[in-house]
Amino acid sequence: MRATHGAPVALVLALSLAACGGSSHSSSGSKVTEVVPGSTWPSISVTTSAASAEVPVDARQGLTPLLASRLLDHPAPLSEYGLDHPQAMLNYRGPAGQTVDVDVGQLNFDRHFVYLQRRAQPGVYLVPADTLRPVLALVGIDLKPPE
Repeated sequence: MRATHGAPVALVLALSLAACGGSSHSSSGSKVTEVVPGSTWPSISVTTSAASAEVPVDARQGLTPLLASRLLDHPAPLSEYGLDHPQAMLNYRGPAGQTVDVDVGQLNFDRHFVYLQRRAQPGVYLVPADTLRPVLALVGIDLKPPE
């Protein structure tokens, strides 16, 4: 393929981004980002339209703080991430009654990451699926591991 007019190069770049689980929308790069900061959340629950469960203390290790491998600062439409109709919600309750709600979208293309979004915030996060598999299993969601 010859890149005489720039279009093939743009196409290769777009395909490369898509293959990495991203999009052509801006990203904060590969820096680890806190979706939910801190480690003093006395209550974390996971909820779907059909079930709800308190996350046991021994299962909270990867959730406090909840770390993302990538933040999409200017994401595509939420439907591309399964966040237009989230499959679950994580609810963090702090000692003073403060709450943080995090919507759980779909797995990325290779099932290594899950798309998350904090309520009322525009960014979309990629969080390792291994962090969320045992928590989502509490409400009957089976995130199939990569093959």
